[in-house]
Amino acid sequence: MSKEINKKSEMQQEENFLVKIVNTYRTNEKVVNITTGIVLVLLVLILGYFLWWSPKRQAKAELAIYKAEQYFSQDSTQLALNGDGSCEGLLDVIAKYPCTKTAKRARFMAGTCYLKQGQYDEAISCLKKFSSKDKLLPGQALCMIGDAYMEKNNIAKAAQYYHKASKKNPNDLLTSLYLYPE
Repeated sequence: MSKEINKKSEMQQEENFLVKIVNTYRTNEKVVNITTGIVLVLLVLILGYFLWWSPKRQAKAELAIYKAEQYFSQDSTQLALNGDGSCEGLLDVIAKYPCTKTAKRARFMAGTCYLKQGQYDEAISCLKKFSSKDKLLPGQALCMIGDAYMEKNNIAKAAQYYHKASKKNPNDLLTSLYLYPE
């Protein structure tokens, strides 16, 4: 008998809870519907960005950077940065496709080109904006920032960046190069 009373009590509590939910929805129906609609639209936009728009931009960026990477590998820093008139350069890729992995890679290469050309402030600017999940490149970028500061005779800043580079994913080979640059 007591089990039946407990079951009835539990069912009554569940019914009361459901009635409260329904009543709350009815009193706030317009707000709930608008909020639900906004959340759904945002969800569709986010999914569209990550599943459709972003991959297309990345593919276009990869095509755009192809020739600039060839110039970069040939040490044609000016052509790599600005292109040759028919093909885009690294700076064009950074400007046109800013939120892509390719633009991040282009930023690293542009910083390297500026460093080789002796344009240290531009190199520092590009390399500070560079980010990557790669194990080696972030440390290398920090080391090159240190190199640029060293060329500008700012030894304290250079030492700071060499130290940061040595702490970024330390390994036996590169850490010693970061701590004892030539």
